[in-house]
Amino acid sequence: MTFADMRNVLRSGTLPVFVLAMFFHGFFMGGMNNWVNYYVGTTLNSSLGSTALSFMFTGVLLARFLMPYTGIKPEKLIRYAGLAAAAVLLAVLPFSNGLVVCIGIAVSCFCFGAMIPCMLNVACAETKESTLMATSLMMLALYLGQGI
Repeated sequence: MTFADMRNVLRSGTLPVFVLAMFFHGFFMGGMNNWVNYYVGTTLNSSLGSTALSFMFTGVLLARFLMPYTGIKPEKLIRYAGLAAAAVLLAVLPFSNGLVVCIGIAVSCFCFGAMIPCMLNVACAETKESTLMATSLMMLALYLGQGI
């Protein structure tokens, strides 16, 4: 693959959108890593701060394991999972019970937990000529987003 081929891959299709989406996904997850423990532990005055973080990653893990068995197409999950996760998170935040918030966080993370594998899957299907470049750019964007 030449540099001209790489430029063409980047200019066509949805790869630039996926790279940007991965950056913001990393930014969101990095923020959640810090915020969840603080919010549940300090703001809600609960001893479940670290438990909330465990619930968060349990939701993500379950989503990634169960996604292949749901029958939901990756494109559909990418389109609607973020909205569903945001709705669940916004619905649970007004509660002052730490356990309810932990469960809501787990459900929210379950909604969008399979987002990264689905975005990688769709991007690779659309850039068959350069899946290495597509995944490398997307994962770099994810890590940069998490680092901010």
